[in-house]
Amino acid sequence: PWALALAVAAALGGVRGYTGLRSRALRQRAARLEARVAEQTVELRHNLAELRRAQGELEAANARLEALSLQDELTGIANRRRFQQVLADEWARARRQQLPLAFIILDLDHFKLLNDTEGHPEGDLRLQAVAAYLAQAIRRTGDLVARYGGEELAILLPATGLDAALRLAEQLRLGIEALALPHAATPRGRITASFGVAALVPGHDQAADRLVEAADDALYRAKTAGRNRVWPAPPETPAGETAPGETADR
Repeated sequence: PWALALAVAAALGGVRGYTGLRSRALRQRAARLEARVAEQTVELRHNLAELRRAQGELEAANARLEALSLQDELTGIANRRRFQQVLADEWARARRQQLPLAFIILDLDHFKLLNDTEGHPEGDLRLQAVAAYLAQAIRRTGDLVARYGGEELAILLPATGLDAALRLAEQLRLGIEALALPHAATPRGRITASFGVAALVPGHDQAADRLVEAADDALYRAKTAGRNRVWPAPPETPAGETAPGETADR
């Protein structure tokens, strides 16, 4: 019996020892796994932070590219694409609310002659100066100053009637003349501008081009009448009509 008891005790001791060793090995393995998981978790968090930072930088870069795509490279004001976007939005808003929308288009007088006599770099400097003046003068929220094309600049005025737009255009005409930007090849010896002004309450069957065409027609008449003046678009006259024989050097 005593031998059997010793054998049983030895067996139990062996089992207990093996179990202890196995448990310690499992605990060590679990600790190693926990450490590895913690290390990978830190690495994952770091990678996630890097990914979010890269995404933020990409979104900021895309926003900068979008802003640049809507800005005129030479003058720094809005370009034709931006003007078309804002015109579509403001036309739709004016139609819904039945409010007037005014559009001023201006053209620097004898600008081609300036480029021909003094060179395009000098012409660019004059155009930049006029654009900077307009951007500083037009400060009301919602108004837009844009380069429409070449030496033509445009101003969009939401919730503005024809009389107010005409008064503003005359102030701008005087302001451009007061800049005294030299243009020796003209009788006045300085840069001047001609203005066409139109304002409409959009009808349900009218497109935004109607407003642009009316202002462009008024600009044509201003240049035909002698330049350096403001000309309104007659509300009753369809856009694009001109008196027989009218011509103007754009």
